[in-house]
Amino acid sequence: MDALIEGQIAGAALDVLEAESIDMKDPLAHTRVPLREVPNLIVTPHIAGQTQEAFLEAGTKSWAEVKAVLAGNTPTFPLNADDLQKLAV
Repeated sequence: MDALIEGQIAGAALDVLEAESIDMKDPLAHTRVPLREVPNLIVTPHIAGQTQEAFLEAGTKSWAEVKAVLAGNTPTFPLNADDLQKLAV
């Protein structure tokens, strides 16, 4: 934020605020970003991924991962990668 406020960066746009983890319905009320002090910052309502194309891509990739795992392959991005390595030994 300092770089924006001091003019080192001409502008920025955010689709996600850290405060969404506190209050998804009203993150602006909980943000530590001094929005009124940063006129060169644009904040969108976290909807960048809410298109038909994005939903289709997410569904297609998810289904491909399910089929791969059912075929005995390791998922591309496992959440429990350490546990999978232990099982492989």
